[in-house]
Amino acid sequence: MYRILVIDDQRIFDPGKLSKASDLYVVHCTTSDEGFVTLVTNQPWDEVWLDHDLGLDSTQNGYEMVMDVIDAIESEGAKLDVKQFWVHSMNPVGARRMVLALTRYFKVARIDPTPYLDFDAMYANDRDPYLAGPMQ
Repeated sequence: MYRILVIDDQRIFDPGKLSKASDLYVVHCTTSDEGFVTLVTNQPWDEVWLDHDLGLDSTQNGYEMVMDVIDAIESEGAKLDVKQFWVHSMNPVGARRMVLALTRYFKVARIDPTPYLDFDAMYANDRDPYLAGPMQ
């Protein structure tokens, strides 16, 4: 099974665009808390897609969540089985900080998320694709 974790509060990714694997398993977390727990407890992951700006429901942004992961590795000896991190944030400063922090431990790259998005789902049911929840 090819396993992908997406941590993003707003965008919806099309699993068929993320991978052509026939045995694809995709988990989408919308908050830093949910993302952190899922990342560390449901391993291994083939890919983890990270956003920086995780909205008002998150207690942390993506960089702060990444630093908790790094702290768990360095302080507690935690093992994290991730083949590839993709930082897909449109926040250039936050994305760069996330990439630099993860590079010591993992294969990581910055990527534009646009080709992988499910725009039909993002605009469905009067949903504002740039805000969590329905259009005002």
